[in-house]
Amino acid sequence: MNNPIKSLTRREWCLWLASLAVVLIANQITPELDPLTMTAALVGVTSLVFAAKGNVWSQVLMIVFSILYGVIGHLNRKKIAISGKIQSDAQYIVTLPSALKYVYMAMFLLGIALFFIFLAFKVSGNESVTMGHLYFALVFATIGFLVTLWASRWSIVVTGASMEIYGLLHKKAELSMQDVGKVEIGKKDAMILYDTAGRKLITVDGLAENYDCLAKSLEENGKM
Repeated sequence: MNNPIKSLTRREWCLWLASLAVVLIANQITPELDPLTMTAALVGVTSLVFAAKGNVWSQVLMIVFSILYGVIGHLNRKKIAISGKIQSDAQYIVTLPSALKYVYMAMFLLGIALFFIFLAFKVSGNESVTMGHLYFALVFATIGFLVTLWASRWSIVVTGASMEIYGLLHKKAELSMQDVGKVEIGKKDAMILYDTAGRKLITVDGLAENYDCLAKSLEENGKM
């Protein structure tokens, strides 16, 4: 398959970059920025531009877009189910600090911006920009994206004496307070939960939202 970037005319470059800019700006002004949704939109726009030229890369990108769309649908269904739970002293959700998500979200956006800036200079024939610059921008954006995705998915849903633990790569774990064997307080007040067999269940950062509620629940059940 040939490089689809090299075949773009100046007008097509302007159309592509303008479309990407519209997607980025539109996502920036939304109340809650979802990096996965924004990535899917960027991939979709790029796929349409290449499809208009009859390039086979459009089909590859459309497959990627479809996979991202399926992942977004799955995560949204889980988010709706979680948000439907009533927030109270007995029912609450422990999540990672919002600042962590926003810092790595900014890292992701900066990496994407750097990639397109480097790409524009390289296509224009600027010899000072190498493939290393493009790889660096992609790795930078990928790290920001993965951490943001992890921070968005990580949560502990507590309902009375029951807990549901969500991670990035692990299936949902359902257990009760009685399944917690012991609790240790590590550095910076990080709360480490172990099961009755001594295996680590999860580490809760001291700055996590509803940290105090979880500590109170564990204390009431004799775990702290």
